[in-house]
Amino acid sequence: MYRTMIRWSMVAVLASTIASCASTPKPLEEMSQSRNAVAQADTNDTREFAPLELMQAKEQQDLAERSLIAEKYTQAKRHSEQAAVLAELATAKAKAEKSKLAVRAVDGNIKTMQQEVDGSTKPAIQLR
Repeated sequence: MYRTMIRWSMVAVLASTIASCASTPKPLEEMSQSRNAVAQADTNDTREFAPLELMQAKEQQDLAERSLIAEKYTQAKRHSEQAAVLAELATAKAKAEKSKLAVRAVDGNIKTMQQEVDGSTKPAIQLR
């Protein structure tokens, strides 16, 4: 009787362990999306203007890959989602920084043009 209870308990534990593993599917779609996001984010602009965010995205992607290999699908999904978000952040930050530089260049050109216009309206010969 006691052995039978132990066997059934072991069977129940084994069945629940198998069920919990089977209930978490491989995050293949998330992995694919994060791989693409990180690859698209890895540009000269992001390396220059958002290197920290790009590095963090790559680290999260690496953790996702390791978790997938270890069959830790919940962790793999979480890391791949974080990698995708960080990759998008790196891209957005790089675009924003590049836009700031463009605005500064335009502002500089406008100031130069204003100075030229202001200088040309003054009389060529100043009388005392």
